[in-house]
Amino acid sequence: SYFKEQNLDKEKAFWKRQLKDPPEALLIPSDCPPPVNPSFEARRFLFRFDPADSLKLKEKATANQCTGFMYFFALYSFWLKRLTEVDDFIVGVPVAGRMGKIFSDTIGYFTHLMPVRVNSKIDDEKIDFMAEVRRTLLEAYEHQNLPYSEIMEAINGRGDSLHHDPILSVIFNFDEPGELAHPADVNISWCPTVAGYTAFGLTCNVTVSENAYFVELLFPSDRVSEDLAKSLGDSFIKTISEVGALGVAGVRQTDIASATDIERQYLNFENGSASPVPISVVSGIESALKIHSDRVAIVANDDTRTFKKLDDQSARIAKYLAGATLLPGSCVIVCAEHSSDVIAAMLGVLRAGFVLVPVDPA
Repeated sequence: SYFKEQNLDKEKAFWKRQLKDPPEALLIPSDCPPPVNPSFEARRFLFRFDPADSLKLKEKATANQCTGFMYFFALYSFWLKRLTEVDDFIVGVPVAGRMGKIFSDTIGYFTHLMPVRVNSKIDDEKIDFMAEVRRTLLEAYEHQNLPYSEIMEAINGRGDSLHHDPILSVIFNFDEPGELAHPADVNISWCPTVAGYTAFGLTCNVTVSENAYFVELLFPSDRVSEDLAKSLGDSFIKTISEVGALGVAGVRQTDIASATDIERQYLNFENGSASPVPISVVSGIESALKIHSDRVAIVANDDTRTFKKLDDQSARIAKYLAGATLLPGSCVIVCAEHSSDVIAAMLGVLRAGFVLVPVDPA
């Protein structure tokens, strides 16, 4: 009733403007087929920057006129931009949600999500990108009092599934608990709490210890394998280290080389010398179909097809083949003249889990 009594017209107007024609939720790379019933169990990647490199990151944040929260949010957004090749996306940020003095002494957890829209077409100018993200964050925080459910109602953005938010799939949280009171002869420090479940495609938690930063990524375990989680986590740490101008010490606790194949596939990095990470060809194809959905995939004479249309057509073929009386791994011959339909059929065979045998009628 308290929220209903407040005049939140200013906040509603802001979020309507901010989320007009909102982008779709970011698609994070995965190497497991989407489950019918998600388990919501989390797969965890954790990295600790040593005190020397943590100090460098703090100095870098100050040099960019950012708080630690702003700086790591910008690094996370920059990495997501490179990973997905999407310029316009939304990151959910937990905010306190305690409006006014009436809630100051109330015991309870008031946190709700604030959808921060990162919309920048700056390619690789890290300083300018951070300045834009800083401005976006400050503007959003001025209108943080409107609960996420009210924001979604204001933009008519509610989804029809409990398992999928139409605009939000990635979360960023920055936790700076402050100093701990303890006896002089006892060493105590903050550490990240182990999270066993997640409802989002990717969550980034940054925890500030007394002299170190902990960076944690959470993935849905039924969509992302342990190898892929490690590779994506390593690539995020490498991005932080590059932008933060850290030396070898900043990345020595993890095997950056194992992320090379992921970087080539999703981040457009330059050549590396590491051994490839085993990734399913089919999952790579499906990720490309989703990530580039609006782009043109095939031009054949007068037939122009987008990746989305190719995705839909090949998915229908895969569904048809999956219902056929074929054993897993069976060979399926695709014999037809060169056309867009042939490409869709080939993809459909692979997506159904069968062995493709292409045959030219000639």
